[in-house]
Amino acid sequence: RTTHLRLGIVGPSARGHEVQDAWHKFIGVDRFNGWDNQLRDEPVVQLVHERMRRYPLPRIQLGRGWEQDLISHGGGALGNLATYANAGAEWRIGWNLPDDFGSTPLRPAGENTAPTQTGTHRNAWAGHGFLTFDARLIAHDITLDGNTFRSSHSVDRRVFVADIGYGIAVTRGGWKFAIARYYRTREFNGQRERPVFGSFTVSKAF
Repeated sequence: RTTHLRLGIVGPSARGHEVQDAWHKFIGVDRFNGWDNQLRDEPVVQLVHERMRRYPLPRIQLGRGWEQDLISHGGGALGNLATYANAGAEWRIGWNLPDDFGSTPLRPAGENTAPTQTGTHRNAWAGHGFLTFDARLIAHDITLDGNTFRSSHSVDRRVFVADIGYGIAVTRGGWKFAIARYYRTREFNGQRERPVFGSFTVSKAF
């Protein structure tokens, strides 16, 4: 199980405009022109809870050390940032699978640094591929519904959103390196394209 509290702010005080403009200038691309329509300042809070369970699967006949497993997850979040219920799973296959709870940093509770069941890490190289799926029933999302207590821009949010992703991870000791690509269903009516994005994470467990 994992439970954590997220605190932050949306709106001009978050300084997203300045950070994005500085980065776009650094990499030499055009600046984004939509900042005049950003949300108004609002503190945000979100309580997230999720439970994960790992199920060993039959060994793969590819040689010594090859394994596969399935990690299920389910939970939800409550707050003015976003309120939803979610469930999904991750399938892993590889050599010397780590004794942890997955390699999916996309979800708030899908930490890439999830602790092992034994509290120890194999001091040897290991690698695996993974396929992950997460579905959410969303009651509120401030990034789509707009400010909670003040008038602001908003869109017609969809209630059901799902992600599917795949990637590879390499581990040694407490270190983990994971690269992944994700595909998401449309999040609001009128959205022209389905979101596609990637992630690269480096983590160290102590």
